[in-house]
Amino acid sequence: MSCYITYLVIEDTIEIDDPIDYKQSDGFLFFRFDDDFCWLIKNARDFESTAIYFDYIKSRDDFEKQSPLAKLINIIEDHQIKDFILEHYSEFGDVPADHFFMMVSGGNIIHDSLVFDEDDESFEKNSAEMHQYKKTFGLENYWFSKFI
Repeated sequence: MSCYITYLVIEDTIEIDDPIDYKQSDGFLFFRFDDDFCWLIKNARDFESTAIYFDYIKSRDDFEKQSPLAKLINIIEDHQIKDFILEHYSEFGDVPADHFFMMVSGGNIIHDSLVFDEDDESFEKNSAEMHQYKKTFGLENYWFSKFI
């Protein structure tokens, strides 16, 4: 059995009236998406801001307006969220496969926070710093394990 889980993590400062799966804990909202968004985190390296990145994604011919990706983008844009974390985890046959991470501050993609491909030269450095970015944001290092 395999699973793909991506969480959008924001400070608990907005009212959510969408019927979307989220948890509230320790001053944060955790939005769960059972989808493979690792490509979203990996391709963020080519953009400076989420505004430009999301405009690019929405302009693509393969963008589906009712997809989980559209819901993720709509939450961020509709509520003008400028600071957030995306964290993706997947496993195959109960064996961890991928762990991707991205932090956005002031609407800017923090490139040193991007954790994706183990073959990428920045993986080891960024992976080691991922916990510091979580701490800076106010999260516990292993918050993800609470919700899986």
